[in-house]
Amino acid sequence: MIKSAQSGERSVLIFLTTKFIPTILNDSADSDPLRDYLSAGGRIVLLGVNPGGFINDIKTDTLIDIDFKRPGKLLGIKYNGKSFVEAMGGKYQSYSTEEGQKWGIKSNFISSFGINPEDADVVLALDEYGKASSWFKKYGSKNGGIIQIWVERTGETDLSFIKAVAEHGLK
Repeated sequence: MIKSAQSGERSVLIFLTTKFIPTILNDSADSDPLRDYLSAGGRIVLLGVNPGGFINDIKTDTLIDIDFKRPGKLLGIKYNGKSFVEAMGGKYQSYSTEEGQKWGIKSNFISSFGINPEDADVVLALDEYGKASSWFKKYGSKNGGIIQIWVERTGETDLSFIKAVAEHGLK
């Protein structure tokens, strides 16, 4: 269960996988723990692909569908298509923006799943085609929202920037 952010405590959840527990993001409910957490000022960090595009059966915890239009419906994050391939677009060279460098984003990296820059509240990096590949979308209070960043999945990688990005502006 997601801890409530209503107490006024600063709170960040970092998703290390591409999977949300099915009960925290519910298509059929008016409210669910993830949206409640964000609305109360909580912050989540996605380290790559948005787990909201994968729909898992609650009882069996098995993938039953892929729908990358779903994050748009549930969280206001608009990817370019329903399928994994459409939403992904490809793997592209990305470059941090000046603001992204202040947040701790490294200067260049490979990414995918970019969104239109105007759909983000803060663009942290742009890919070679001008899509926001790392970004912050406000949801709820001033500091609450969703952050998408990219983490190298091969070789040795300095992961210290994750903490810097996750905590940016919370102090």
